[in-house]
Amino acid sequence: MLIERLRLRDCPAELPDLPGLSALARRLLASRGLSGPADDLRLHELLPPDDLLGIDNAAGLLLQALQQQNRILIVGDYDVDGATATALMVRSLRDDFGATVDYFIPSRFTHGYGLSPSVIETLQGREEPLPDLLLTVDNGIASAAGIRAAQAVGIQVIVTDHHLPGTEPCGAEAVVNPNQPGCAFPSKVACGCTVAFYLLLRLRQIAADWLAEQQRPAPSMARYLDLVALATIADVVPLDGNNRILVEQGLRRIRSGAAQPGIIALLEASRRDPSRLTSQDLGFVLGPRLNAAGRMDDMTVGVACLLADDMADARSLAGMLEDFNQARKQVQERMVEQAGVQVVQAEQAARDEHEQLADRPLVRVLWHEDWHEGIVGLVAGRLKERLQQPVVALCPGEDGLYKGSARSIPGVHMRDLLAWVDARNPGTLARFGGHAMAAGLTLPPEHLETLRSSLQEAAATLVPEEAWVSELVIDGPLGAGEFSLAQAEELTQLGPWGQGCPPPLFVNRFRVLHQRWLGERHLKLLLQPEGATESVDGIWFFCPLAAGDPIPEQVLLVHELSVNEYRGQRSPQLMIKAEVPASAELPENMSL
Repeated sequence: MLIERLRLRDCPAELPDLPGLSALARRLLASRGLSGPADDLRLHELLPPDDLLGIDNAAGLLLQALQQQNRILIVGDYDVDGATATALMVRSLRDDFGATVDYFIPSRFTHGYGLSPSVIETLQGREEPLPDLLLTVDNGIASAAGIRAAQAVGIQVIVTDHHLPGTEPCGAEAVVNPNQPGCAFPSKVACGCTVAFYLLLRLRQIAADWLAEQQRPAPSMARYLDLVALATIADVVPLDGNNRILVEQGLRRIRSGAAQPGIIALLEASRRDPSRLTSQDLGFVLGPRLNAAGRMDDMTVGVACLLADDMADARSLAGMLEDFNQARKQVQERMVEQAGVQVVQAEQAARDEHEQLADRPLVRVLWHEDWHEGIVGLVAGRLKERLQQPVVALCPGEDGLYKGSARSIPGVHMRDLLAWVDARNPGTLARFGGHAMAAGLTLPPEHLETLRSSLQEAAATLVPEEAWVSELVIDGPLGAGEFSLAQAEELTQLGPWGQGCPPPLFVNRFRVLHQRWLGERHLKLLLQPEGATESVDGIWFFCPLAAGDPIPEQVLLVHELSVNEYRGQRSPQLMIKAEVPASAELPENMSL
């Protein structure tokens, strides 16, 4: 990551009075607008479902289906949010309410995203009867054509989603989405699994008398919070107050051993101790393993793992997901290398033509005929971090069109750029959608060059120059005495950290006492912080230096302070994020 400027995170002058916490911890909480650590996050403080527009209608239709013993089908999505929401709905409706319920995950490669008409065609071609009620999770708000196709064959549709609605109403019998017009629910950043969870909360309320008649106990929805926590972190939604509660309570269930067997099995496969799980583990350990099924094959395997009741079955399915993830890593590595070659070649061509930096692309548009459709989003994300530029990565789809994923940087709204291209070049894009930081698109191969040039025009027109400055927001330097195990453990306990509530990020000058490459991608360091007498270990994953190249003996590094556990021994460890070049602009009010 090339850093051009460091900015110190704003912090109130007066810190909260939180006995037992260090001044550093109180400053970190205050700078993120938090009133206290994770211990203060109580389940009873969750927002109630009352303000979710359409939730009473949806819960009423679900209860009616239960009372009439109708067949219910959950249609999910092929990412972690969709898989966890599907497992949540199936588990609860089946186990808590006695429903006749099944699920269907559209294929990324044949059906595309969401409840498309091809999904209904597939359902009609199966031997089993069509469902009476179809309920979407993490999709549906933009699936008007698919919903019409379902209704045409006599299927009622309930949509639960969190994505922004399109211009055309979806037309479902009931819609629950905090982002639909007129919805007063305060948390607009709920993930799809959270929306499904809230619908079940309301269903439990209105079904209380019916459950009593059926001699069924009132279900405890808290036992599904491990799924909600995983979805919230993996879907990278901002951790507002409500989401922090959901994540922290879900983490507590996992740490106590009360998680779904599938989650326990995935942790075993990744050699993680559930009792010490953090929110970062949800995003960087569990999330990729579950996502690998939807990227490489079929997310049905991932949902089956989350639905497994027997640990032997869960371990077998987790093993399949681990294999998918290893295959995904190999394919991703190859694709990232090929994309990097394209960037280098473009830079060389620019130098040969004596172009100035300002003439080079603001948005990188890369494609390759042999890339994997399920991995292009990861490639775009990796290149975006490396180049600090928006990146679009594309490859051929099964229908002859090129399909791609875009990842952006703060200040550059990717969907707005695509909308600008679509408005001024009608027909260039067959389809597109998404939000500020990520988007998807489909287009004929003959329009790839038009897309590349038009995106440069869009970026130059819509994006202010300030957005192109690579800026990193930090929490300042650590003091010489703060590189300790006690301090690292305190920071870990302050979480959960995630999108909108980032983990603490520091900058310090170090003397490099020892450095050693682990393979060709990771750099192991022994560092002495300036002003300190003790040394501390550091690890730089995916170090951008060429393997074997040393870093200077005196260096300014951006890092996180974490806890490393090895063979039962715990010690402080720095997670290196970037080297700050001498040319970078440093905050005036920060002394190093």
